[in-house]
Amino acid sequence: MKNMGIIKASLRLVNTADEVKLDEGMIAQESVKELTEVFLVDTGAFMLCINETMRELPGLRHFGYESYKLLLKRLNTILSTLSENIKHIY
Repeated sequence: MKNMGIIKASLRLVNTADEVKLDEGMIAQESVKELTEVFLVDTGAFMLCINETMRELPGLRHFGYESYKLLLKRLNTILSTLSENIKHIY
């Protein structure tokens, strides 16, 4: 019962630009920047958030920040659309 409900996964974050260079023979396998860590998993989550330090270690690109309010607005729009589509089906 001690670990009930706790799920962990080993995730590998890889710099995809380095993988492309590896595939093209431009760099060696050991030059591909990557980070492997064990994370606590939220089984209901559909997105992964990592902190800036973890992003910088393998040299991952930053695509932008989303505020909590913006995220809630987008989720509300998605849920409203799904709700309307379900009404039309039934």
